[in-house]
Amino acid sequence: MKIAIRTDASIHIGTGHVARCQTLADALRARGADVTFYCRHLTDGMQARLNETGHRVERLEGGGAPDELPHATWLGGSQDIDASQLLEQLAEESPDWLVVDHYALDARWERRFRHRVGRILVIDDLADRDHDCDLLLDQNLWPDNATRYDQRLLSPTRRLLGPRYSLLRPEFASTPRRERHGPIHRILVFFGGVDAHNQT
Repeated sequence: MKIAIRTDASIHIGTGHVARCQTLADALRARGADVTFYCRHLTDGMQARLNETGHRVERLEGGGAPDELPHATWLGGSQDIDASQLLEQLAEESPDWLVVDHYALDARWERRFRHRVGRILVIDDLADRDHDCDLLLDQNLWPDNATRYDQRLLSPTRRLLGPRYSLLRPEFASTPRRERHGPIHRILVFFGGVDAHNQT
């Protein structure tokens, strides 16, 4: 099975999108899948991490003006040019699945791949833009989980909603849970892969 993953990591985007996609990629690769990451932005650390785990990484160039989406500037160009560049890179392949984890891409981008890939999985947690996909994953817990994507999905879509679908690396998933009692004396605050405002 061939899997194409479109995601990015940068000082503004953070590294979480690539990290959760890598968790999925590692699990798929362990089951025999051939996974390729397609990225426009990638921190040196995330590039090294993907290389160390043996995943192929192909780079996309910038170009065009961002559109009106709230996080459009994170893409570093237009959705149309981004889609065209990826379609060009996929000219020799027809992936079974295209995984999209990017706040600056929406149904307009996804629609371009409908006849070039088998199926499309979108990973999202904002519900602030339309999607045209076969499977939507939002691993967060929201009060309106069951309905928050009702007006955002442009095609029949299976939804995987809530923490039971969390993409956790094995070292976290296998950690035993402990009930805690008594006062709290120490708290660890983790900012993720980047700290653009030096909050640490």
